[in-house]
Amino acid sequence: MNGVQSGSLTATLGTTGVSATAAIVIYPADVTPPSEPPPPDPPTDPDPPTDPDPPSNPDPPATPDMTVTIANVDPVTVGKGGTATVSLNASTSNAPSGTTYEWTAEGANAGNVNFSAATSEDTTATFSDDGSYTLRLRARNGSQNATDTATVTVNPAPADVSGLWPGTLTDETTDTDYAMSLDLTQTGEDVTGTLAAPGGNFPMEGTFDGAELTLTYGSGGSTIDLEATVSGDDMSGAITTDSGEIYETTYTFTATRGP
Repeated sequence: MNGVQSGSLTATLGTTGVSATAAIVIYPADVTPPSEPPPPDPPTDPDPPTDPDPPSNPDPPATPDMTVTIANVDPVTVGKGGTATVSLNASTSNAPSGTTYEWTAEGANAGNVNFSAATSEDTTATFSDDGSYTLRLRARNGSQNATDTATVTVNPAPADVSGLWPGTLTDETTDTDYAMSLDLTQTGEDVTGTLAAPGGNFPMEGTFDGAELTLTYGSGGSTIDLEATVSGDDMSGAITTDSGEIYETTYTFTATRGP
């Protein structure tokens, strides 16, 4: 085909009888014999395995925040000395060594507060007047800060009728005035004392609640009842005497607490 001739050649090797046959293809001069296919590419070496990434160190645990808490404070009442005192107790969480503390009072009445240990976690506060007070505790340690506030209610001192009350007793029937006095001692709401009036000195006992004073005397069937209203150092009211079967008399009186 296309001038290409093919045949075969058989040859025998010596006396061994071994023969071999080869195919022969003859191409004309104007025909280009097909080229031999290129040898296959040698196999490529696989990529070497890569080393795994080393494990990363875990993040260190976060430092917990420092907190400070002031325990609740019950209301207090100004005493006879004109002051009130409370104990202030606090607790701090996650506070490193070296934490410092500072107590302060806030507001217009802060000058009425005195701390026994203003740089301690626990302290005592003394108040020189009644009112509502805001107290703050700060805890500091380097970049860490914590704070808490507490409200302390200081009630005014209750009215107290203890002392000597000289005054005037008036017989409304005859419009006659007499000198009188009350010498009183109060413990809580209980009051004891002596009424000095025409006829003698009479031991009295009763109560003082709010602004109302009630005193009673009784002996041998005779009674004396005193009811009065107290406003500061002024007292006014009525005294009723009852001698049993004879008569009952009501007097009015006014008195002013003496020095």
